[in-house]
Amino acid sequence: AWYAFYASNKIEGSSGYSFEALGDRYAKDSSNAYYAGKKIAGASSYSFEALGDHYAKDSSNVYYAGNKIVGASSYSFEALVGASSYSFEALGNGYAKSSGNTYYMGEKVFSG
Repeated sequence: AWYAFYASNKIEGSSGYSFEALGDRYAKDSSNAYYAGKKIAGASSYSFEALGDHYAKDSSNVYYAGNKIVGASSYSFEALVGASSYSFEALGNGYAKSSGNTYYMGEKVFSG
């Protein structure tokens, strides 16, 4: 059997034949999705996609660092590239700000 590896460690239960890296930390094969070499419980490998280094989603859930975000909608969730978790503030009506940048409906509209 062929297996996939993460940081020189075999990923138990992985399929080396269908394994696909999705950036530095996320990956999937024909049966499972993984974060940093560990299986993500309940994730659908068929619809799984990475949204940067830490966020990902499938057809039912959103994940941060491989953990399900309870209450997050996979239909509407988007990662805002360049936004800071320390300064991010939702302003309402589709607007948000972070580190001098302003976003509308997930798109950067002003850089400050």
